[in-house]
Amino acid sequence: MRNETRATMIAPSAGFTARVMARIDEHERVQARRRAWIGAILLAAVVTSVFVLVALWLASWIISIAETPSTIAPIVLAISKLLDNGGTMIQALWVAGTTIDRNLGQAPLLLYAFVVLAMTALWASVATGSFDNTLTHIRVGGLK
Repeated sequence: MRNETRATMIAPSAGFTARVMARIDEHERVQARRRAWIGAILLAAVVTSVFVLVALWLASWIISIAETPSTIAPIVLAISKLLDNGGTMIQALWVAGTTIDRNLGQAPLLLYAFVVLAMTALWASVATGSFDNTLTHIRVGGLK
């Protein structure tokens, strides 16, 4: 059996814990700085590569249109038809909106707005999963 009474306990020097915690904090700051730089470099690389891809795509379109000028007229006609159809749709929506506004009072429009708000709230609760949680807590024939 060993004589434990003569063993002396060695205590750490004053401020040891503070020095260790300061080293750990400094190490974490360096790691955070390194991660931030890596993230910034990756973000810059992704943005640059997307920009280059879009520029190449646009350049290929411009080159193909320049090589075959006969495609310019059909492209302009297609864009003008799209703009014309879009204008017609906006005009039709405007006429429908003004007709509904003139023929209905404010109360039905307020009711419709409330129904849309209620349906949006129901959709949001179903999409987030909170609607399912409320259904599992309802007991048949009584309170919760």
